[in-house]
Amino acid sequence: STWPAVGLLWSILLLYVIIRRDRLPWRQVLAWVLACGGVAFLTIAPWGYLFIAALQDERASFLTPQGNPNAMFSGMWHIPLQMTWGGDLPRGMLTLVLLGCGIFGGLKNAIWRPVVSVFLAIALGLFALIAVTLQYSAGLFAVRYFLPLWLVLLFISAVGLLWLGETIHGILFANWRERVRDIHVAALLFVGVAALMARPIVCILTLTGNPLEYSKMSRWMDAHLPRGSVVVTEGWLGPAHMWRQHMPTNVFITFTVPDEPLANYTKHRTREVTREFFLRNPDAAFLEMSRTYHRVPGMGRWTFPLQHFKRQVGFTNEEALALREMQLGATEDFYGVDTNNIDVLLFYNLPEDILARARQEGRPVVMLFGPGWQYMKTRDFRDWRGLAASAVIELHNLTPAPIEVTVTLRGVAGNGAKQVRTDRGDQQDFHNMRLDDWTLKPVLLAPGRTDIVLSDPLWGIAKVPLLVEFITIKPEEHKPANPGAPVPP
Repeated sequence: STWPAVGLLWSILLLYVIIRRDRLPWRQVLAWVLACGGVAFLTIAPWGYLFIAALQDERASFLTPQGNPNAMFSGMWHIPLQMTWGGDLPRGMLTLVLLGCGIFGGLKNAIWRPVVSVFLAIALGLFALIAVTLQYSAGLFAVRYFLPLWLVLLFISAVGLLWLGETIHGILFANWRERVRDIHVAALLFVGVAALMARPIVCILTLTGNPLEYSKMSRWMDAHLPRGSVVVTEGWLGPAHMWRQHMPTNVFITFTVPDEPLANYTKHRTREVTREFFLRNPDAAFLEMSRTYHRVPGMGRWTFPLQHFKRQVGFTNEEALALREMQLGATEDFYGVDTNNIDVLLFYNLPEDILARARQEGRPVVMLFGPGWQYMKTRDFRDWRGLAASAVIELHNLTPAPIEVTVTLRGVAGNGAKQVRTDRGDQQDFHNMRLDDWTLKPVLLAPGRTDIVLSDPLWGIAKVPLLVEFITIKPEEHKPANPGAPVPP
């Protein structure tokens, strides 16, 4: 959207030089205008080439409407408020007064009229061009696309402030023109505007997220979740991009399947797949960052986290919430339904919660991933636990008597062969890029916790990881020695 603004500005400069050629050294000025315009064009040209190439390769994705037109146009009314002085009661009135006075006074004043008219024409042209482009393309509404309007709106507000100062000076200080000048009144009005904007400025300077508090959430998860926990977030691009600069050191951030936009969310059965992931990984947590799809007809809120997880903690960005109420949030993320991205919920279970639920459900044995396990996601969106040098399998016998269980591990060695041993004498060689099952010798579990330590004796020589798809625990069924003999009472 900045490129059309630059193009319009250079076109207007060129037109001005042509019109005023009798009063200007127009040949010299024209040469400078064309030279600067050429530099601007050369900076844009590579991006234009890439855009045309992408348009030809992915024409359907560029031209197929994917956004919600109602949502796009309902978000546009924030633009004049976000880019100027806000939209709550006092700041909204200030915005309307300054913009209204800027347009009225600028067009009324013969000196300001040409400049104000040009700026208004640029603003209306850019707004219409960007809005129509977004409406009839696959693009979604974003405030950043309308960024060139920011300077126009601020300029109109400044003209409004000056015109208002002149008007008030002419009405109230007509008899003191020598002592009180119109610029003094405008300066006093400026001080009032600055005082009214003091709170938003403080909120902006103290923001802990824009609006998501990645650093705050990262520190909390590192401090309170078990080391090596997996945290599933909403938004499949988040772990790769947004979390990159704020990634926790003790836990792993991931997603299940692509869930954006809504078409992907339904196509990939995001809720069902994520539910299955949590059932396979009871120690994983869920970060509910965006609740936009909860308002989609026929979708509703996803209630599974409320039932599956014992604990939850909220992260509320108070400064972002205040900016949202003042209509001064910098991006559309501040205005999501249900204050998503500003008020985030983390659902999680601690090991004692998992064991307590298993006892209630009557399960005799629970397996948890202990220290040493990594987490990985491959390009086909499959989830793996990673074994490097060593890791622990925690087996919990929830009954008062010993239980014999069979442990089966399915995994694949990546980038070479890998030898894995247990502290109980088991050993298995996994081949490169071949998925194998490994069943350990039966393990007798005493009541309580029993650890099985897996290790790679050759890790120091060849750092080949083992990707583990799942680990299953099956209690052994003991049968009588003589199947035909009666069972004693």
